[in-house]
Amino acid sequence: MMFNPHERFQPRFINAFLNAKKYYLVAQTFKRGADMFNDNKECILLTHYDDKGLAIIHKNALTNDRFAAIIDLQQTAHLTKLKTMLQPDSKYVVFSSLIGDPAAVETGMHRMLEQNMRRYIDTKTNWRIPANYTVHPKLELIFGELFVNLKFGSQSVRVKLDEIEKT
Repeated sequence: MMFNPHERFQPRFINAFLNAKKYYLVAQTFKRGADMFNDNKECILLTHYDDKGLAIIHKNALTNDRFAAIIDLQQTAHLTKLKTMLQPDSKYVVFSSLIGDPAAVETGMHRMLEQNMRRYIDTKTNWRIPANYTVHPKLELIFGELFVNLKFGSQSVRVKLDEIEKT
């Protein structure tokens, strides 16, 4: 099972993003959501931006993603489409890049993937970590992709979460 820290996108998020002037949502395929549902719905991740230029950079980084798009909450047609996507009978399951309780998510990730992280460190780094030492991972979202930052002493490594899960 893939670790998924993201919340389902709620209709109330729309007004919150509008009020915060985060008008741009970058849509992309979200494979981490698929494990949570047995139906044939498409899972989409929306990442919010207040800067249109950053949204464009993110969207342009999504090569070969048929769901890559920028939703502009100031555009009525975009807003209508998003609301349609959020309906229960929609063919989409939409997630937000928001993480409700980051501390709880990191604790859950550590509990679920602790052995994978140990194996990754043992096989992919030259770190020699004492058995009684706990590595505290930090999640980072880059263009919709989850990365884990591992740190030991003055050394650190950023790894795709997928790679940790496969280890």
